[in-house]
Amino acid sequence: VTALNRAAALIQEIAGGDAPAEGIDRFPGKVAPRSITLSTRRSNNLLGLHLTREEIAKLLASIDIPTQPTGTDELLVTPPSFRVDIEREADLIEEVARRYGYNRIPTSLPKVSLSYPEQDANRLKREQTSAQLSAAGYNEAINYSFNSAANIDLLEIAREDQRHTTLPLLNPLSEEQGVMRTMLLPGLLDNVRRNLNYQQTAIRLFELGKVFFPAGENQQPLEKHRLTGVLAGNRHGSASPLHFKAEEVDLLDAKGGVEFLLQSMGLNTATAKQPAEAPLVFAEVTAESAEPFAEARYSLDLLCGPIRLGSLGLIRANVLRRFAIKHPVYYFDLDYDALCALPATKPAFSSLPVYPAVQRDIALLVAEEVKAGELPTAVRNIGDPLIERCEIFDIFRGEKIPAGYKSVALTITYRSTKKTLTEKNVEKSHTKIVELLTATFKGNIRHE
Repeated sequence: VTALNRAAALIQEIAGGDAPAEGIDRFPGKVAPRSITLSTRRSNNLLGLHLTREEIAKLLASIDIPTQPTGTDELLVTPPSFRVDIEREADLIEEVARRYGYNRIPTSLPKVSLSYPEQDANRLKREQTSAQLSAAGYNEAINYSFNSAANIDLLEIAREDQRHTTLPLLNPLSEEQGVMRTMLLPGLLDNVRRNLNYQQTAIRLFELGKVFFPAGENQQPLEKHRLTGVLAGNRHGSASPLHFKAEEVDLLDAKGGVEFLLQSMGLNTATAKQPAEAPLVFAEVTAESAEPFAEARYSLDLLCGPIRLGSLGLIRANVLRRFAIKHPVYYFDLDYDALCALPATKPAFSSLPVYPAVQRDIALLVAEEVKAGELPTAVRNIGDPLIERCEIFDIFRGEKIPAGYKSVALTITYRSTKKTLTEKNVEKSHTKIVELLTATFKGNIRHE
């Protein structure tokens, strides 16, 4: 006020101004003090401390911020007018932390609940299948999900076959990619042709992917997983000139690949001690199940009881020529969703055998129409606890074999988990097996 009076007097003396002696007050009015509610619980949660309401009030009073207790754990705080920076509760908590001392606040990691996302069991199975086949010498192919509608005609698929009912694309990239695929085999045959053009002498490819079938108007297509493989060229690959003689793949290579896959999935694990209730079997194709693109004499169906899970065999030469392939190609095509739906046996640990095994051979003369694979299956189904393994090691046809008959030789391994077997123990089980085989298959024991 003294300075204002002196300034007014100088203005009057020099400039001739006029100023009232009592002055004029232009102060717009006092600002009413505002109050902020401060919660003790929220303050401690944010700071990670355990301060009482009285301790917080004392800290604020040390910087001229008055407080008044209210409620159970709250303070009604009235910041001074010169503390224009304090507008909300968080500002007051910051002042509490500053006065308490940042160096005194304990350091701790935040507690975050971490959960491992649930894995898709079917996706894990597909990854395991791909890894198993890759370990067996196959290379995985990944083709487009859409191809040409003409591919189904190249495979001579009948018009009434479901695989001939394709799902066209509204805006295809090209004519060769105009429909969603209903089979994986055409794409793999294109891969075979390309590999042969690049002079690859050994081809083992597989693809595990989806096929698509129409489900009705304005409906999403029906999607199924198929597992298809192709084999062509040299059996042993580029290493054959050094370590193996050059041999072409055959039906047994395709069958071996499928058997390896089934074993890795825990399927078809029938043993002598624990026969499977519904084991997977390879059966000759019938007129109804024969694929039009495969040679019926070199084809097999994979069956689980009456259910057909797939097929394998040799692709016909005229079909291969349509794909510009001049070499024999074998294939296998499996319903992967159906395989995954089958009950699988979990791997179990068993200690190494303590007692020695005894092997006995049986050579049985049976009619030609008897399937050789039925003999070891019959032996396994006996359920004798001493039978450890039964396998075919020879099928013979010759001068000493009567016309219309063949000799099937089996080797049977006997072992006990409790004692060393005696001749009497083995002879009892062996005689039972011989009697079963001769009675079931109308055969005779061959002694020569």
